[in-house]
Amino acid sequence: MRTGKNREKDIVIGGGAASHLWRQIIADTTGKPVRRSRTLEASSLGAAMCAAVGAGWHATAAEAAEAMSDKTLRDLQPSIPNWGRYTELLETYREFYRNLCGAFSELVHFRDGQ
Repeated sequence: MRTGKNREKDIVIGGGAASHLWRQIIADTTGKPVRRSRTLEASSLGAAMCAAVGAGWHATAAEAAEAMSDKTLRDLQPSIPNWGRYTELLETYREFYRNLCGAFSELVHFRDGQ
C-alpha cells in the first residue's frame, strides 16, 4: 500500500479497503488522501498480469498493469482536525511504547523460564 515517505497518496486494496472507516483512519493518521481500488482480488490480478507478460500479450509488467488494472474510485481526503489529534496521540503512543519495552522483555523471559 505504501509507496514511500514522499508519497502523495495511499492506494488501498483488499477486504479492509471496503471499510470507509478504515480508509478514513488511514487518511487521517497519514494526512494523505486514500484512494480505493475496485480490484477485489489483487493477488490474482497480479498473477494474471505476470502471466500476460509471460504469454507475450504485454511487453512489460507496467504495460500489463496499465491495460488490466481497474480504474480507482474517488480519493478520500484526510480530516485536518482528526490528523492533528492523531499527531498528538502519536507522541503519547511513542512514550507508552518506550515505557512498555522493558515489561515486554520481562514477559518473554518469564515465558521462556529465564
